[in-house]
Amino acid sequence: MKVVVVGTGFVGLPHAAVLSEYGHEVYANDIDEARIAAYQTGDRDEIERYVNEPGLAAIIEETMDRYLFFTTDLSQVIEGTDLIFLCLPTPPKRDGSTDLSMYMNAAHGLADLLAQRKQKNRVVLVNKSTVPIGTARLLQQIMTEHGVENFGVASNPEFLAQGNAVDGSRRPDRVVIGADTQADFEILRRVYSQFVNHVRIRYLETTPETAEAIKYMANTLLLTYISFWNGVGARLGETNANIRMEDLKIGVTSDDRISTWGSYVSNGAGGSCFGKDIQSLIYQLNRAGR
Repeated sequence: MKVVVVGTGFVGLPHAAVLSEYGHEVYANDIDEARIAAYQTGDRDEIERYVNEPGLAAIIEETMDRYLFFTTDLSQVIEGTDLIFLCLPTPPKRDGSTDLSMYMNAAHGLADLLAQRKQKNRVVLVNKSTVPIGTARLLQQIMTEHGVENFGVASNPEFLAQGNAVDGSRRPDRVVIGADTQADFEILRRVYSQFVNHVRIRYLETTPETAEAIKYMANTLLLTYISFWNGVGARLGETNANIRMEDLKIGVTSDDRISTWGSYVSNGAGGSCFGKDIQSLIYQLNRAGR
């Protein structure tokens, strides 16, 4: 399949690389010319200046100019494209809401190009970025207003962990697809054919809104686990020197209903996504009056 990945940061570059590894024709696009030039060298040090993930540079070196191509000009690669993955930064605003300015700029630019394309094969635009619930509908509206024909919109959130982006893309614990039509589900089944009906990977097809909500719920729950152990677990250890923290962890998490993930005491919790995603979810719920 012909795939375009818009945005080549922590999410986009590993996704593009792994798709190319599976034999798809992948065009990784970014407006940052220096970044694209660095990737095109194929040099490990140059690639890792922008995205440093184990195994990533090796895939790029192996597949570049055969299955994986880099470009700053979408107009040169848009014809005949089956899928366009949007992997763009969605930073927080001061009020906790999500800044969609980069996403919206890319969406309108894509709409202009898709409206002018000669080949009218069906193309599916896929949100890989973490975006507010309802963004897939907004993207659909933008495409329609620009006169784009024969297109679909889907949500396919990423669940990557820093330092494990390549393995997480190769062997995800689940693949979540939110779409409205069987035609769009089928196109995504083709690009993810190695995961459909996999015995160890949950492949879930649902609505776009549900897929968007799953990402927010997952990150909120993960941070809750860490925060619980940091708060309650650490406090218990401080109040009584005879409490053995390792035994406490084993005793609590031996219950099959309780995950061992996050059951350690640390100075805090965060990363690049947990904080902003939870702030965004709170903002969305407050705005909805819930």
